Amino acid sequence: MSRDFHSPLRQSPWAILFILWHYGRIMVRQLWPLLLIIFVQPAKNQNGYGFYVILGVLVITLISAVINHFFFSFWVDEDTFYIKEGWLRKKNKTIPIDRIQSLNVEQTLLHRITHTGKVLVETAGSAKAEVEIRAIHMDIVEELQTRLFKRAVYPSQRSRHPKPQEAEAPLFTLGFLDLIKIGLSQNHLRTIGVVLAFSIGFLDDLENQWGILPEGKLEEMGEAFQSMMVLTTLGAILTIGVIIASVIRILLSHADLALFVQGQRFRLNAGLLTIRETVVTKRKLQSLTWSANPIQRLFGIFSLKFSQATTDSPEGRQQVTIPGLYSDHLQSILHLVFPSEQRNAGAWSPIEPRYFWKRWIGTGIIPAAAMALSGAFLDFSLWLPALIWVMTSALFAWKMTKRWQWYLNRDMLILKRGWLTRETTLLPVFKIQSLSLHQTPIQRWYELVTVTLHTAAGTESIPYLSLETAENLQRYVLFRIESDDRSWM
Repeated sequence: MSRDFHSPLRQSPWAILFILWHYGRIMVRQLWPLLLIIFVQPAKNQNGYGFYVILGVLVITLISAVINHFFFSFWVDEDTFYIKEGWLRKKNKTIPIDRIQSLNVEQTLLHRITHTGKVLVETAGSAKAEVEIRAIHMDIVEELQTRLFKRAVYPSQRSRHPKPQEAEAPLFTLGFLDLIKIGLSQNHLRTIGVVLAFSIGFLDDLENQWGILPEGKLEEMGEAFQSMMVLTTLGAILTIGVIIASVIRILLSHADLALFVQGQRFRLNAGLLTIRETVVTKRKLQSLTWSANPIQRLFGIFSLKFSQATTDSPEGRQQVTIPGLYSDHLQSILHLVFPSEQRNAGAWSPIEPRYFWKRWIGTGIIPAAAMALSGAFLDFSLWLPALIWVMTSALFAWKMTKRWQWYLNRDMLILKRGWLTRETTLLPVFKIQSLSLHQTPIQRWYELVTVTLHTAAGTESIPYLSLETAENLQRYVLFRIESDDRSWM
């Protein structure tokens, strides 16, 4: 029998335990100096004041958790999700169902034992969850998802003419070996650089404090060679540790990763200790971005990001990320969200070659000049690295300029960029809200423009287009926006 969501519902009684845990973490973060003094210097607390302070905090936290539970309720009508919470400071939230982006579910080990789940309701105007229900029975979660997304996916549908529900089907799943590949193929370059810098910084301490580099051996083998060997060994050990930690993190956070499709929505399910269920509706999807670094290309896998609407997120978008999937999985998703006929009948266009100079001067010539100038006053040995960096950065800038392309047809705008990590972003034209043209003083000299595309999920940009091309692009996209009556949400 269908549950009546028109009447206020409370969380599961187990929510008291989860609220208590949440408040306890906040208390520990706020009172950790006092707790440190109590436990590290017990001699100063022989009068028992420290114990009574901790006991008082625990009692107050427990009372607050119970009050929070009994003064929290939620209910749903045909168009709106209502939340009422608070005792002294009361809060009433009303969320139009059409504004809900996703209703995500998390299950820790304790949630699974109690057959409850934590529900996070995200909207188009929030940087984090608009509503957080810490523990409700999973049967209620499933009914609530059906109730909300039946309306959110089909907003024009009237309740007396319900649309038949399609059966949920698995699109793909990833096994243990797939997750190992994903963990190994993560971008470790930045972490490895930090590790090497850490190793170099502590090389002298290792020599002086631990006796790793005895003076006698330095004289026999040569100081430079011995230092390099120690640095290489230490860097290799730490790098292997970083990679192993990355693999373990992927296994824990994305175990049993599976993507399901049902009508107009995707459901992503993953996690070992904490199972996270994330729902993405096709109608609210603003763009898709997939990328692959060299190791991912070797394994034949991609990372995929679903971008949804938001206004307050620091990244400018709400993203649901799949850290790894294969080409056939990606093509299946693209076909479901953006049919192939919408992605054809266009032409690829490059950006202006002068973009090379912008990249090379900013990332190559200026840093190398600073390095060479330092070498003139400090150490002439810096000149060789400066020369190598100038040549290497020129190659990087040329490759990135050559890779930057954009593609436009009646329905789609596709952007390709990056060299080592190759990234592709697909934007439906009718979901672009506006375009703006920007010029630096140098761009004005050469009549070049950077085009910024504004969507509900943030911004994308196309650098270094000719002024004529940019203006034509702006006119065409604005025409398509005004002449298309489809909703971007």
